[in-house]
Amino acid sequence: MNQVSNEITSKEYWQQTGVLNSQERDVPPPIATLFKKILKKNEYDGAIALEIGCAPGTFLAYICKEFNYQPEGVDYANGASEITNHTLRKAGLPRAIIHEEDFFTWKPSRQYDLVSSFGFVEHFHDLSIGVNKHVDLLKNGGTLVLEVPNFTNGQYVLHNWLDRDNLVRCNLKAMHISFLEDIVKQHNLDVKYLGYVGGIFDFWWENEHPNIFQKLAKLLLKPIAYIGRRIPIQNRLFSPFIVLIAEKQ
Repeated sequence: MNQVSNEITSKEYWQQTGVLNSQERDVPPPIATLFKKILKKNEYDGAIALEIGCAPGTFLAYICKEFNYQPEGVDYANGASEITNHTLRKAGLPRAIIHEEDFFTWKPSRQYDLVSSFGFVEHFHDLSIGVNKHVDLLKNGGTLVLEVPNFTNGQYVLHNWLDRDNLVRCNLKAMHISFLEDIVKQHNLDVKYLGYVGGIFDFWWENEHPNIFQKLAKLLLKPIAYIGRRIPIQNRLFSPFIVLIAEKQ
């Protein structure tokens, strides 16, 4: 199965969101806090971190600067290299290799010390193709960082009502702890963290044409989300992210 038949989300969508309308937002504080707790800072300068679907480069810049990696990324959107390099340079990381290529046909000549993606794997019908390649690209002893949004349980109800276009762009099978547990077992990974992240409640949407009732609901949810993301109680109902951090043995 190739990427064209496997992909749920169009390249045009990624072109708009990843490049043309990219915004250099900060890494969500709960994820940054988790990374500081779990990830180790490299003591040598040769380690390379790869981000898959890297534009606009916010996560790649954070990981490389905070934990002493050299940045490398791959993203098939036109202009991904330019915007990602811009983000990396602003973070003080001028030396980077960004590949504007299809991840599924891309054949790098190396393996990596860290392989990551953020909101990538859930956009495909066959989840195993992308996930297996993540692990294949890791060196033995390397670190896998895999993040997917949580659009299940209580979040599903909200997205189905307020953000359905975003919901249908995703394969919800990727958003279950059991799916990530199967990855761990299949590849014999050493888990450092597997669970929900983001506080007791948070919510965002990509609904570009909300009706009046959806607008009202968002106004009501905004202060709840502001408070909820600051309460560090993780749960499957409303925590917005699921994160796997594991080492390849």
